[in-house]
Amino acid sequence: MSGNRIIFLLLLLFSLAVAVYAQDNDGSERSTASNVRYGVVIDNSGTFRFALEKAVRLMSTVVREQNNGDKGFLMTYTDPEGIYLKVKFTSDIDELADTIENVYVEAGRTAVWDALYAAAEVFDKIDPETPVLERRMIFLVTDGDQKGSSLKPDFVLKRLKERGVTVHVVGLGEGKVDLKTIARIADNTGGRKFVPATADELVSTAADLIDILKGKVN
Repeated sequence: MSGNRIIFLLLLLFSLAVAVYAQDNDGSERSTASNVRYGVVIDNSGTFRFALEKAVRLMSTVVREQNNGDKGFLMTYTDPEGIYLKVKFTSDIDELADTIENVYVEAGRTAVWDALYAAAEVFDKIDPETPVLERRMIFLVTDGDQKGSSLKPDFVLKRLKERGVTVHVVGLGEGKVDLKTIARIADNTGGRKFVPATADELVSTAADLIDILKGKVN
């Protein structure tokens, strides 16, 4: 049995376990004091082709567990001209998850900083006089390759801060994950970083991301 097949089966079993757990808890398990506005940003460039299936299975599992009232969007990216908002903010879990499951590899160099800037722009500007009542976050799945980026990291990080967005980064790749870039993004936005190297670690990462999305942990 191939490694990708094993990962898929483990994620499937995990998602089924989560569903059973949710049914055994009351409605408060799926509601929070503040709603979440989040984005899923996936690298679908050629350099990420061997990790894309893992990324798709991971994030489709995670978004299916969002709380009632939360809204998410999906963005994919290759180079600066290949950044696409596939799904605008929606509370339709099936639409978001199904679209994630249909992400495929496209040609182009990887522009992670340009993609993050575009994702930050999806969020509304913050009025300094008005308190933000929602949690804002991005789940970025990437190998950390930034060779195709045209924007400077500091400029992008500043925009994310202005929008009040935390970025949680999942580093996936075939032994070519840029840990420095991944750490820079997560550490400078208050997010967490994950670099799962095995099937078990990928399942554990899914559980952690679900907890973050549901507000159980920061």
